[in-house]
Amino acid sequence: MMKKLMLKRMGTGLVLVIFLFTAVLSMAGTKLEAFAASPGDFILTHTNTDKLSPNETFTTTFKMTNLTDGDIIVSVLDFSLSGIVVPTGGESPVYTIDPDNETVPSTATNKDIGSFEFKYIGDGINSIFPVEVTYKVGAGGFETTVVNLYLNVEKPDDSGPSTPSDPSELKPNIIATVPENASLSAGKPGYINVTLKNISTASSARDILFKPVYSSESPFISVNPVTQMPIKHLGTNDSAELRLSIDTDKFSNEGLQPLNFELTYKNSRSYEITTKYTIYIKVVNFQTNCKLVLTPASSVAASAGGTFQLPLTVKNDGNLSAKDIKISLKGLSQNTFTLVSGTGRTDFERLYGNETRNLSYTLRASSSLKGGSHPITFSLTYTDEKGTVIEEEQEIWIPIAGGGGSILEVLEVKSSMTTVRPGDTFNVSVKVKNSGAYDSGQIKIMADGT
Repeated sequence: MMKKLMLKRMGTGLVLVIFLFTAVLSMAGTKLEAFAASPGDFILTHTNTDKLSPNETFTTTFKMTNLTDGDIIVSVLDFSLSGIVVPTGGESPVYTIDPDNETVPSTATNKDIGSFEFKYIGDGINSIFPVEVTYKVGAGGFETTVVNLYLNVEKPDDSGPSTPSDPSELKPNIIATVPENASLSAGKPGYINVTLKNISTASSARDILFKPVYSSESPFISVNPVTQMPIKHLGTNDSAELRLSIDTDKFSNEGLQPLNFELTYKNSRSYEITTKYTIYIKVVNFQTNCKLVLTPASSVAASAGGTFQLPLTVKNDGNLSAKDIKISLKGLSQNTFTLVSGTGRTDFERLYGNETRNLSYTLRASSSLKGGSHPITFSLTYTDEKGTVIEEEQEIWIPIAGGGGSILEVLEVKSSMTTVRPGDTFNVSVKVKNSGAYDSGQIKIMADGT
């Protein structure tokens, strides 16, 4: 009984010695070819094993080994949780994997899924490099997991005192993150919660002040903290919520947009430090630019050589207003239509989103016009809220009564695109009405592209 007990204790001691020896080798990085971590479905590694100094730039390739029976599709690698590295060039820390690299077959080992360039901003105390991976196995749904990788970082010099003699060397390491579902609407005020976490084990932070940094690349035109400033204290491995009130430019593009700011705070020795941050917030835009459309306000009856009224409605189909509006009749002639009275031009100072105005013209149809539909062209010039001048032409089709038994009217011509470039394909729909007393057959509609 005694021998068994002694053997068991010796075995435990042997396992403990082996574990400690392995841990020492791993932390020293003496023979590591890659730094790996596994969440169960796969093993993720990266190839950079060089010792990193603060502010050093490095490139590393991420490799994945599939531990499942099905193919793994990798959608996103998110590095925003890391407080010791940032992407270079001001790029977003959220990377969508290239389609050529996203599939990791069931038998794959160390499959390349992407190479990225980073800047190491740590202080050597923390070497953990968290990566949030979005992936799916086979036909299953996408899921997200965080994998902790490790960097070979230059450790602080332990030959001196236990605390640095220079107070500036005691640095809190504050990372800033926002929830994945955080979003703002263009043109509307909104609120975003930013989580500040001090991942340093060397120093707390106190008297934290927030300052927005505005730039032409960012659509956030007003950013103000709702949280009482300054934040008094942020201990080591501690977190605090920073609530921001944000106004977003109504012309902002949709998608992830950068918000830049600075945090100024003091370390545990009252040394003041300023750090720059960039977080990315999703912007959605429900605004549509102004678009003026002319339509007949009622049915129009005209005959060759006769005078008739043309009532029109001009509507702004967009949400945003149009200003400096000029609507003019164009291309009038003795062979088509002539203006009986007035100048043929109407000006508006402004037309708000979805607003409608009525117009009316008195015209005479040429006696040479044959029965059928004939176009009258209008020129529209207006300015959108960005200050862009928009110039376009629209046609209104006028049915002319003739001597035949059938009268074909072109009621409406619509294009699937308002602006086309060479090589573009688009659809045109034409609405035709027979206003005569007899049926009309074998109708052919031709488009003159001259």
